[in-house]
Amino acid sequence: MAHEFVGPMPVEDFFKAFMNPGRPYTEPSLPKQWRGKFRAKLIKKLGFENSFINAVNRAEICPDLVLVNTTKERDDQFWRKPDITVYKRPYNGPPTTDFKRMELHIERKTASEDPFSDPKSRKSRQEHSFEHDSKASMKSRGQIISYTACQFASQHRCFTFSILFLDDHVRFIRWDRAGAIVTKRFNWRDDPKPLARFLWLFNHLSDAERGYDTSISKPTAREITLTKKKLDERANALARAKGEPSRLPETRYSTDDSFRKFCVVDDDPGIKEGEARVRFFVASVPQWQSGSPVGRGTKGYEALDLDTGELVYLKDTWRYEADRMKKEGDTYRKLAANDVSHIPRLACAGDVEEHRTRTHEFADEDWCCGEPKLRRHRHYRLVLKDLGRPLSEFNSTKELCQVLLEAIIAHMEAFKVDVLHQDISGGNILITDDGHALLIDWELAKRVSEEKSPRQDWRTGTWQFISTAILEQPRKVHELRDDLESFLHVLLYHSVRYQYHKIRNFPRLVADFFDQSYNETNGETLGGQSKRRWFSHPSYPDDFSKTDLQNYLSKAHFDLIDRLRVLFRPLYLREEVLEDMNPKPDPVAAAQILESSDRFIEIFNEQLNKEGWKVGDRSFDMLASLKPTRTGGRGLVHVSTTTMALKRTSEKAGLDQSAAGKRQKTILPSRSRVERVME
Repeated sequence: MAHEFVGPMPVEDFFKAFMNPGRPYTEPSLPKQWRGKFRAKLIKKLGFENSFINAVNRAEICPDLVLVNTTKERDDQFWRKPDITVYKRPYNGPPTTDFKRMELHIERKTASEDPFSDPKSRKSRQEHSFEHDSKASMKSRGQIISYTACQFASQHRCFTFSILFLDDHVRFIRWDRAGAIVTKRFNWRDDPKPLARFLWLFNHLSDAERGYDTSISKPTAREITLTKKKLDERANALARAKGEPSRLPETRYSTDDSFRKFCVVDDDPGIKEGEARVRFFVASVPQWQSGSPVGRGTKGYEALDLDTGELVYLKDTWRYEADRMKKEGDTYRKLAANDVSHIPRLACAGDVEEHRTRTHEFADEDWCCGEPKLRRHRHYRLVLKDLGRPLSEFNSTKELCQVLLEAIIAHMEAFKVDVLHQDISGGNILITDDGHALLIDWELAKRVSEEKSPRQDWRTGTWQFISTAILEQPRKVHELRDDLESFLHVLLYHSVRYQYHKIRNFPRLVADFFDQSYNETNGETLGGQSKRRWFSHPSYPDDFSKTDLQNYLSKAHFDLIDRLRVLFRPLYLREEVLEDMNPKPDPVAAAQILESSDRFIEIFNEQLNKEGWKVGDRSFDMLASLKPTRTGGRGLVHVSTTTMALKRTSEKAGLDQSAAGKRQKTILPSRSRVERVME
């Protein structure tokens, strides 16, 4: 979340902007004698958390809320624990963190651990860095980011609030998908009224004013039963498609309390008068979701269409509101109108009420420090009629490559009708029950004829699979060859991760090759060094060496990877290396070949028609047993699996790592690097 915090906002401005409901409203007066009762309880020797909770209760400033000391009890799912968790009354549970019920979190740090730094003079604000860069500050910032990420992952929300104590000072924070607004810190012991007022006002806000998505409702018991039946059938169908025994349905839904009814208002201009524009869908827990508190925040559900009685894929996301960005539903309609193959059928799509982010609105205020890098988002839902299993669940390596070929064909057909995907990744290619491809997630797609320059000052894609050129040059125009290179990285990634082998130091190799990055002095995140080395090496570098790959892949499979690699090699050879080579590779000719997908598709077809493909080499995750000390997920991840990789700092991951333990637990995926650069 670097450069996505806006502050320090004056406290009074914060109250006016976010705690003043947009309806006829008179601010309630604080209870009489609250100040004396509040201060009297704060001097008790109970420890800060219990002392503060007692003071709030005594002053009666949160009559509808319960403050719980959760310093010792982690959430069972995420293994995280703010110092104080605030719940709605009635609450009779144990003093445990429960992100599903959390109204807001309260964290206490020392003044030296303040994640933020208020400027000493107004003149220095433009040059002043609001995000403090000390190790302790970065760790604190990572902690509060992680609590918000867990809350967003567990609830249906548009935004949320939190409180951060810093010894005798305090800050208020409002989070949404664009970033977070942080108040100027003030001494709450000298003047406790702003703190008491925040709690009093928060107590009187409605659910929508506290950030809940009130477009979602509770389905009937009958609707829940029908949905569970369909999800059970889906689980069994997937098991049969993979040649496995019937799965337990718990992986596809949770308790009855987890089911919700989603409303989608279709914005299809082709809907005729009298036809239904409002549709309803019932779903339980998401099968895929993003773990970042900012960005698109996508959650993907298998849901019951109450109109048709069929299961569909429901995508709940926060789309970018930016010049030349097309709505994903409009792109699907264009692809369908041009008969593009291997694309899921669109059921409906549209914006959700007037849900928009607000953090970006305050980036130009005179109190704002630095130049926050913020993007506007709007809540959006899209429903697809076709379902598939993840690409990582292939039944054989030949099926993997056949599905990738079909996805490339879909990509080629889309490009011919002026649409370039720009986010080719393993998560965006699905396998249907009959073994064919579905190329999904077209929300970052562009119209090729309309864009000859980057439409925004950020990359598009998913970090592990972004082309070497774009990792090295963030402002490079995204071209067809960048997407084709992404297909190659998807092939390599799934070939090395999801096949059994004995490659030494494999987790480190994966992290170094696909996740490698570094920060420039201007704050830009760059990468691609390992990928460039892989392309430019005369044989193969140590990263997934030729010997390693040949030892466990069939010859046809290895040759497919190798022949595709050779296509890109001239583009990534250094000039001094080119001069010494005989014959000398021609980068211009190589670039011309990659101006279309024809050669790519030709190589796939030639290799798939060769003998020697392994039979029954079903996917096997070589990282499944790795301790989840770091979140390796990028973009969307399947929530029934634990993501893994090697340890990173709290600031980069947005999640503190102090909770690592022996118990199985859910780890939120870190925010994809591309989202951190883009948004």
